[in-house]
Amino acid sequence: IRESEAEQNFKSVLSGLLTDTIMQQRLSENIKKLAKPNATKDIVAEIEKLLNS
Repeated sequence: IRESEAEQNFKSVLSGLLTDTIMQQRLSENIKKLAKPNATKDIVAEIEKLLNS
């Protein structure tokens, strides 16, 4: 959903998603592509660099 359309369409899109297992799977796959499994470690490393410089 585009942010500009969220207020109008969110409820209907969410209802559709709750019943559409194919769309749920696609959403799951796309979320995994965005995952940053080492995010905490990377953030700590950057903070340590800043503190040590």
